[in-house]
Amino acid sequence: MKSEKQKNIIIVGFGFEGRCAFSYFKKKYPKARIAIADQNIINNPPKGVETFFGKNYLEKIGEFDLIIKSPGVPAHLPEFKKAIKNKVEITTATNLFFSQFRDQIIGVTATKGKSTTATLIYKILKQAGKEVYLLGNIGDANPYKFLNKKPNKNLFFVYELSSYQLADLNQSPRVAVWLNIFPDHLPYHGSFAKYQKAKANISLFQNHQDWFIYNSSFQYLKNLVKKSQAQKVDYLNKCVIKNNAIFYGAEKIVDIKKIKLLGEHNFKNIMAVICAVKILGIKNTDIEKAISSFKGLEHRLEFVKKVKGIEFYDDAISTTPESTMAGMEVFGDRLGTMILGGQDRGYNFKNLAKKIFELKIKNIILFPDSGKTIWQEIEKVYQKNKTSLPKKLETSNMKEAVQFAYKNTTPGKVCLLSTASPSYSIFKNFKEKGDLFKKEVKKL
Repeated sequence: MKSEKQKNIIIVGFGFEGRCAFSYFKKKYPKARIAIADQNIINNPPKGVETFFGKNYLEKIGEFDLIIKSPGVPAHLPEFKKAIKNKVEITTATNLFFSQFRDQIIGVTATKGKSTTATLIYKILKQAGKEVYLLGNIGDANPYKFLNKKPNKNLFFVYELSSYQLADLNQSPRVAVWLNIFPDHLPYHGSFAKYQKAKANISLFQNHQDWFIYNSSFQYLKNLVKKSQAQKVDYLNKCVIKNNAIFYGAEKIVDIKKIKLLGEHNFKNIMAVICAVKILGIKNTDIEKAISSFKGLEHRLEFVKKVKGIEFYDDAISTTPESTMAGMEVFGDRLGTMILGGQDRGYNFKNLAKKIFELKIKNIILFPDSGKTIWQEIEKVYQKNKTSLPKKLETSNMKEAVQFAYKNTTPGKVCLLSTASPSYSIFKNFKEKGDLFKKEVKKL
């Protein structure tokens, strides 16, 4: 920060992070000119502050010395490119945080699974007696509150990094963990290739003293590893399951029966976690204790209730076909009813339809808008195999969905809310969707 020269600061995007940025800079630089900009009209903005709201909110950013950009604002907009040409500095909360704590950061990214993985790394470091903080969507969303801390060897930050945060990151963490990559957030990034490129910043700026922990089953990651200067760990190779336990090399870490997380995909996530904390010198006893006591996160294959032999599970976090299919694998032929559909982002549902056919799922509940597309793919598979279709309900109402599942699911079977699509067509977010599901199930 060239604080003496940069006296004109504009905060672009005035959601939670933007408000945190305003509070931080207003306190740190009380004499600076600080303005806020947002494409939405913000009610009750700070008094006496310049505001640029609405369609032309970026029109004046070239007049400022420093732009603080929030993650939800795309970095590729022409106004930003023009500002950079005019030598206006653009930064983000994530970049500011990395500039101070890069060596203390374990960064975790993925299309799915990053929240669970980041939280478990945090739990293990906590168990080991470290001073550790969890940042990102699942943890503390205000990185500014930590900027007055001084780095030390016992201090760690586990940072769950989305593609939005990584898109304009110009630094990488000391330890980078990358679990998987599927098409997602395409309207924001413009293409799957650009989404992958944004994610790649988690390791792009690492050096030979850093660590890159990756999943070798994804070709993109295998190609990226060749360009990385960091020390590489393929966690699917370093960790193995044998004798009903997870081993790190020759070291037994934890018995499978002690793991409370459901699904093979979570066993793989645990392998990535083990590799990350072993790099940091954590003892096996602390790793085993934290993994064994970890019950998972809300809305992630969460058991809700058993009613008249029907088990209801909330997997509201699964908003891509790939993550939904991973959840389906957990229950296999026990699945009786699926609740699918949401915002249509152009996902390919062919493999999902095949999985529904393979598992002989009897009841399908579909939310708009992608529900229609999912059903079209299901029809194709069943027509090809000359088999009668599952029973179907199209609805926008969660109560109606749960009542249908209750009436039609065979006792002994599972009803799974796992929509394979984002929630925003009829819900505020996945949390609201999952909470409504649990509320209606608990009424049964």
